[in-house]
Amino acid sequence: MEREFSFEGNYNRYLLLDKTTGQRLRRCRHLKKMTIEELSNSIGISSTTILMLEKHNNKASLRTLKLLSSVLEVPISYLGMFEKMPDSTFGDKVRKARYYHGLTKEELAAQIKVDKKTIQNWESNKCVPRDMKKLNQIIKILHM
Repeated sequence: MEREFSFEGNYNRYLLLDKTTGQRLRRCRHLKKMTIEELSNSIGISSTTILMLEKHNNKASLRTLKLLSSVLEVPISYLGMFEKMPDSTFGDKVRKARYYHGLTKEELAAQIKVDKKTIQNWESNKCVPRDMKKLNQIIKILHM
C-alpha cells in the first residue's frame, strides 16, 4: 500500500535539501507524480517554461508561483524560496511578507487603499508610512 505524501511533515527537511527554486519545483512535481506536460496543462503555461524553471534557475513570476503552489499543494513561500529574502528594513519586511502571501504590489495597494507607487516607495526604503492606521492595516494584512 502506497503511503500518502505529506509535505507539511517534511517541510524543514526539504528547505535544507533544495537549494534552488527549480529543485523545489521538480521535487514537488515528482512527489505529485506529475509530468512536466501535466503540470504545464494544469496551469496554462508552456512545458518549455516549466523545464526552464526546473533546469536553468529562471525566476518565476509571482503569478506563476501562485499557480504552481496551488496545483502542487505547497506553500508559495517554499517554491519561491522567500525565506532567503532579506528582512532587515521596513521595506524588506513588507516585500517579504507580501511575497509570502502571494500578493502583487497592486493587490496589496488595493487592500490597504494606497497607490501602487506607495508600496514601491516603501519596499525601496524611500519612505515609511506616517499614518499609524495604515501601518496597522499593513501589519494586519501581512501578519508582520
